[in-house]
Amino acid sequence: EAMVKLYAHNPGTNIGSVIVNNYNSLRGWIFYLKGPLSRLGIRHHDGASGGYDLVYGTEINLNQWYHIAATDDKQTVRLYINGAEVATRSSATALNYTGQPTIGQFGGNNAVTNGQIPFVRIYDRTLSATDIRQNYNALRSRFGL
Repeated sequence: EAMVKLYAHNPGTNIGSVIVNNYNSLRGWIFYLKGPLSRLGIRHHDGASGGYDLVYGTEINLNQWYHIAATDDKQTVRLYINGAEVATRSSATALNYTGQPTIGQFGGNNAVTNGQIPFVRIYDRTLSATDIRQNYNALRSRFGL
C-alpha cells in the first residue's frame, strides 16, 4: 500500500517507475508504474514456476495523488486505486520474498520514480477490500483526494 504522485513518466525500462521493490534473483515482487505509460502493476516471481505481471490498463495521471494497493492471498492478486479494486488475476503462490525492500527504484539507479512516495506500508497479512477502503478514506483528505 502506498501514496504516490508522479512528476514524469519513466519510459527507460519495461518496469517504469518502481514504487516498492522486493525482488532479487528471480524471486519476490515489484510494485510499479509500468513505463512508458505509467500503468499500475505488480510483478511476482517465485523462483521456480515462473513469473507474472498484473497491470491495470488505465494510465496514471502526472501530478496527481493516488492511493495504490496490491494484495495476494495465494489464490488471487488484486490491484486497488483510491480504495477501488481495478484489476485481478489468479495466483499460484503468495508474494513471499523476505529480502530488504527498496522504495522508488529497482536496484542501483534503474526504474527510478520521479515523484513523491510519502509512505509505503507492507503488511504481514492480506488486506480485505474493506481494509483498503478504510485506509484510503482515512488518508484521502490529507492528499486532496
